[in-house]
Amino acid sequence: GRSMYTSSTHTSSRMVVVHTQTSASPHTRKPRRTQAQTRSRSPDFRRKRSRRSLARRVEAMKPLTQPEHERGSSALRSLIPGVYAPWTAVALGLGILLVALPLYLLEVGLSFTATSVVLAAAGFGSFAGAIPSGGAIARFGEGRTIAISLVLAAVAIGLTATSSNPIALTTLQLAVGAAATAMRLASLTTITRSVPARGRGRANSMMGGIRRFGSFVGPLTGGVLVDQIGFNATFLIAAAVTAAGLLPLARGARCTSASDIVPERHAVGLLRALRQHRRILLLSASGPFLIMAARRGRSVLLPLVAAALEVSPTAVGAIVAIGMGADLMLFPVAE
Repeated sequence: GRSMYTSSTHTSSRMVVVHTQTSASPHTRKPRRTQAQTRSRSPDFRRKRSRRSLARRVEAMKPLTQPEHERGSSALRSLIPGVYAPWTAVALGLGILLVALPLYLLEVGLSFTATSVVLAAAGFGSFAGAIPSGGAIARFGEGRTIAISLVLAAVAIGLTATSSNPIALTTLQLAVGAAATAMRLASLTTITRSVPARGRGRANSMMGGIRRFGSFVGPLTGGVLVDQIGFNATFLIAAAVTAAGLLPLARGARCTSASDIVPERHAVGLLRALRQHRRILLLSASGPFLIMAARRGRSVLLPLVAAALEVSPTAVGAIVAIGMGADLMLFPVAE
């Protein structure tokens, strides 16, 4: 009897234990959610939390936005003596040539075909001088390249009045085009190095605005100078205006010394880079090539047509300036 009672007691205790474990297991697997957990899973709570998180992020970014804007403005101001002032001098000098050079070529007896070839030499010099300009920037730095370009352009413009040979005039215009391209590339490299990414668009647009300003004021000045003092003195004045860009460049050499560091040379060669990115280069260069061809053709045709109509140099300068003024009017919209 005792053995039977003992065995039944053990059996019942095991059943109680098993029943307890069995009944407790569902609660262990699926614990009951608290009120805070239920509220955190609701869509409204998630939206409110995301809004608060976004507000905190925006608030954290506010102290950093103002200093970055100030850095961009100070970077633009630092570019005035080393980039914008020399580029203004070159733009005014080349703007004077827009009227004085075609009229001078016709005055010395060149045909319209020969005049067109001499005028087109500057564009070909810009195209052919791009690669050597990059090498000069890599070797001498941006500041020295700008100084060399100013000297080369001023000398070529000044020597234009001393020759009537088409070959010599073509060579001089090739030098002017190459110098302008070297200076433009060096200036853009300086902008890329010293201006933050958010301010580079405005910094680059300033280069285009200055060029348009020179193309507007230069023809007006050139036409008046040709009427008043003749071709030789006009070319010398254009050369002096171009060389005047060396003054602010020398004065701002201390400010731009950081951007005059010779950049590191990359292992990728020119031909390899052209092969790797030929599709992007073709697509990105086709449109600007056609636009620049049309703009360059306009600057050549307007003085020649006006001269064929026997218009005075002052009137020719006004006609060319009106044509260039359309670009200047669109500059604030583009910026």
